[in-house]
Amino acid sequence: MPVLMTAHIPGGTKEMIEGMRPLLEPLRSAKGFVVHANGPAPGGWRVTEVWDSQADFEAWFEGNVKPAFPPGAPMPSITFDELNEVVTA
Repeated sequence: MPVLMTAHIPGGTKEMIEGMRPLLEPLRSAKGFVVHANGPAPGGWRVTEVWDSQADFEAWFEGNVKPAFPPGAPMPSITFDELNEVVTA
């Protein structure tokens, strides 16, 4: 079932996110990935993505994103919402 993943990175900044930009190209070919967006949020930075399943996201995050976080950086709080339908361009 498709999911909307929302991650809030406390204290996250545009510069921190831009430092992780090299992950965006391989993200496009990740199993189950649909779309990514990010921007400022109260107290930090928000990342939202749509994935074919929560398991697909978790495999990507554990293998690629988590190891790329700067040392000492706070890990995001992540929530998932099931989606009924995803329509793309």
